[in-house]
Amino acid sequence: MRTITAILTRLNMLLCIPRCETCGEVIDPLYREYIKRIDKGQTPKKIMNSIEFRKLEMCCKMRIQTTQEGIDMLLRQPSGK
Repeated sequence: MRTITAILTRLNMLLCIPRCETCGEVIDPLYREYIKRIDKGQTPKKIMNSIEFRKLEMCCKMRIQTTQEGIDMLLRQPSGK
């Protein structure tokens, strides 16, 4: 039986904006990678500093982190990390 979080994650992946609205860069594959890494317990800061995310413009990083799922995950992170 799937949990509500898993169902919402899958639904949000379907609703993710495939391109950055500001610069037009394709961000969907990186968004999916971001979600997978968050689920594995990595911090958003560590993910964004990794090589494949480092090359993104700031607008793309903002789009990835400010989806509803991204905001929910940031709120679940322990403070001080």
